Amino acid sequence: MVGYTMGIADKVLNKLGSLSFKDISLAWAFSSDLQKLRSTLTSIKSMLLDADEKQARNSELSTWLGQLKVILYEMEDFLDDLELEVLQKQVANREGTKEKVYHLKLFPSSNWLASCVKMWSKVKKLGKRLDEIAAQKPAFDFVEQLDMPFVHKDREIHHSYLQVSDIVGRDNDKENIIQQLMCLDDEEFLHVLPIVGTSGLGKTILAEMVFFDEWFAMQFEIKIMMPVPEDFDLRKMIKYMIRYSTGEICDDLDIEQLQTHLKMLLSARRFLLILEDVQNHHLAKWNKLKQLLMNGGRGSKIIITTRREQVAQSVGTVSPYHLQGLSDDECLSMFKKCAFEEGQEEKYPNLVKIGEQIVKKCRGIPFSVRCLGCSLYKCTNERDWLFVRDSEIWNQQSKEDGIEPALNLSFSLLPSCLKPCLAFCSVFEKGHLISSASLINFWMANNLILISSDGSKGLGETGMQYLKELIFRSFICFHDNMPFPFLFSVRMPNGIHDLVRQVAATEHSRISSTMQNVSENVRHLSLSSSIDMSSEQLSEFLKKSKSVSSIFLFPDEKSREQHSPLVGKSILDICVSRFLYLRVFSLVDSNFEEIPNSISMLKHLRYVNLTFNRKLREIPASMCRLKSLQTLNLNHCLGLKRLPANMGSLFNLQTLVITTQERCLPTENGIACLSSLRHLKIVACCNLESLFKGMQCLKALQILVIDGCPLLRSLPCSIKYLKALDTLIISNCSILNLDFLTAEEETEDGSCDLSSLRTLVIKALPKLEALPLWLLQASANILCNISIDFLPELKALPDELETLLSLQKLRILNCLKLTALPQGMQNLSSLKELIIFRCSPELSRRCQPPMGGQDWPKIAHVPEFYIDGLKIAPEPTQ
Repeated sequence: MVGYTMGIADKVLNKLGSLSFKDISLAWAFSSDLQKLRSTLTSIKSMLLDADEKQARNSELSTWLGQLKVILYEMEDFLDDLELEVLQKQVANREGTKEKVYHLKLFPSSNWLASCVKMWSKVKKLGKRLDEIAAQKPAFDFVEQLDMPFVHKDREIHHSYLQVSDIVGRDNDKENIIQQLMCLDDEEFLHVLPIVGTSGLGKTILAEMVFFDEWFAMQFEIKIMMPVPEDFDLRKMIKYMIRYSTGEICDDLDIEQLQTHLKMLLSARRFLLILEDVQNHHLAKWNKLKQLLMNGGRGSKIIITTRREQVAQSVGTVSPYHLQGLSDDECLSMFKKCAFEEGQEEKYPNLVKIGEQIVKKCRGIPFSVRCLGCSLYKCTNERDWLFVRDSEIWNQQSKEDGIEPALNLSFSLLPSCLKPCLAFCSVFEKGHLISSASLINFWMANNLILISSDGSKGLGETGMQYLKELIFRSFICFHDNMPFPFLFSVRMPNGIHDLVRQVAATEHSRISSTMQNVSENVRHLSLSSSIDMSSEQLSEFLKKSKSVSSIFLFPDEKSREQHSPLVGKSILDICVSRFLYLRVFSLVDSNFEEIPNSISMLKHLRYVNLTFNRKLREIPASMCRLKSLQTLNLNHCLGLKRLPANMGSLFNLQTLVITTQERCLPTENGIACLSSLRHLKIVACCNLESLFKGMQCLKALQILVIDGCPLLRSLPCSIKYLKALDTLIISNCSILNLDFLTAEEETEDGSCDLSSLRTLVIKALPKLEALPLWLLQASANILCNISIDFLPELKALPDELETLLSLQKLRILNCLKLTALPQGMQNLSSLKELIIFRCSPELSRRCQPPMGGQDWPKIAHVPEFYIDGLKIAPEPTQ
């Protein structure tokens, strides 16, 4: 099994080589010692690719790499300590001086000398241990290998559902499945068709092709495609199905309420449901789900994908469809699409010949072909292609869990900076959906995103480039099923999840029972909240693990029904007292009422997520001493009475999600003082009547979401100064008035400037009668995406819409009084997608192609046009 030690070394070297650390090391007067550490580690790094590949066959080498990783993690912790010391001194001096705090004159306290001696001693010890590791290199006869460089290629992210042109050799399979389903008796309530095949054959892609076939889609009122959670948690699945089909978020409902809601949704309505990757251990819960689904209309159909014949026989009501591999010609066609830009393969006949030999080793498995093809994208060095063809990894036997040698090889070909990021995802369960922003924030909190050499790019921007590359290479799947359009979530394909869980087994653990052991070297720990143990047992269970950097607590059905110490204060106390280098603390659905003041001891804490803690009453002021904190998520903490008064002290905070009972958000030393803030979400604040003043001070703010604030009357005028704002989402605010500015006020001083606003979402504002012109005019040159949804009083779109010459996507949903499109829409030459859904019948009639659609000439140029889920194409000319 290929490892990722080089990626760990990379992030330590990256920190040592960053511009800020060069100054910091000078401040601490041991720059020569740090430079020696860097030099020694660089000499080791050149051998690590070879070491990672050989470790599976050499136990001594595996032990050597394990020892090296322990030192690397200790070096990372030490460097963070060093950086934090400077940061704390910077905070102490920020009121008294504007100078940079990298010079010794800014360390006048008597404690500084003691700290310096302590740090110096630590550097010496780390250097000695690293030298001992380096001295053992000759014993392993390493071959130096160069890392695959990470070169970002700016690609647009597409959902795999839409990339039909990239799919090869499955058209006949799609037609066979549709024909098989359409021949079934529609008087039956429910038919279940299993698609069976080994990992990587493309079962899910095939199911997607069936799901998105336009003619087949017309047979169903409701369509849902869902990855099955690893624990087959019924509550998660019902919530997902409701959200997918209606957009409704039902986080506050219990399991009985959710079941009732789903039954009402499906009642007598024919549906199509896709369930991805059903496993043997899911069978015990299958009947519970099936009983709920029996409430649908006659002729409803379920397609499941599975690797297990036993599942197909137990669940299927019709004969399973056994999927076969692709032919060599089909594999080569797919490989060339992934490895070359269109038409470029003709320039490189030698590479195509090598590619033929590579795809034959993939044994007809399209996922392997795609991963390897994408790994060689735009690579024209013949030596790299020969390396892939001749790799020793091909000699490995395919595992029983479906992990093919080709996937191991694809992982080994990843740039080293991407491997730890991918390995980190193994702490989540199979099928787990996570927002792209949250995943990048997790990576940032754990130093997994490398600092650009010239400091020109922020970590968030680099993290998005990492994520796009992993999506392009098929290691991560893209999903757009978020509560709001234009934001997206991701998940890891199950075959890749199996791979990285083995690769990262020592440092990444997901614990679901007391029978599992926790490695003393574990860095990222995920716990199921249903583990049956007392507080004392929990403490003993985690006794050996002192180097934990991330703690995740995931709820399930059982933990919601029973009291568990994992959702109470015990887990909090244990983490505060034991894990001093904790960087990520995510306790979803916990139930403690207070956070201890001692949380300020977790000085490296960067990510705190307390989503859906309904008992939490207040945040201690001591939490605002966490100067490293980057993300604080208090979403749906419905019992939270107020935010801490000194919240403005969190000057490194970049993402803030809040739910509070306050009527007004504090202004003095409050959110407006968070100069680093990039994402702000104000959610489910039922008493909130006004936001805070001074919003113009948030000069870095890129995303602003205001959702579920029924008493909010207006937005502050200072919102017009948010020049960095990229995305504005306003939703579920019953009495909100968006017309707080007149056109004269906007232009009077020329200061209304939303010149970065690319995405605007306005949803569920029942009083809104017209779109706010000040918003459209202030962002006219840049606005790309607009979504309006459930605006029951909206009667017309403004004619000014034609001035939005950058507009690419327009979604109009649930606007029942909207009867026509505005004049001038034919001038929107950049418009690529128009979706009209559940609006007035008159609007649908007017938008039909030439025969009788008055608005058709305005939108005939739009390539992707949908009405009520059906794609509309112009009638062919005679």
